[in-house]
Amino acid sequence: MAEKSISSFALLFTRLFWMIFGPLALFLLVSTIARSGGERLPFIDVAFFAVIAGMISSRFYEFQAGDALTSRGEPMTGAVMARYALVVGLVGVAAWVCAKAFAHGGFGS
Repeated sequence: MAEKSISSFALLFTRLFWMIFGPLALFLLVSTIARSGGERLPFIDVAFFAVIAGMISSRFYEFQAGDALTSRGEPMTGAVMARYALVVGLVGVAAWVCAKAFAHGGFGS
């Protein structure tokens, strides 16, 4: 199957955000939360959930533009978009809860 070219800079940015920059930002934010030692850092929490929302929004924008593909190279459907949003949301919340628990010594440390 021939690869589709990206038709705009905005579409390129959204694809890079949900695939690379968003997950990288989440990793750095989770690391910061886990190393906080229980210190209250509400701006980090807000940034964490903003990145999750940004990743879902970026994927949705790509989906609406009609250029979104699945990992198998097939056109993305609404069901795939809904599953992406659900999985990113749930995994993000689980990672945040684990990081908070770790920061507060919740894993037996």
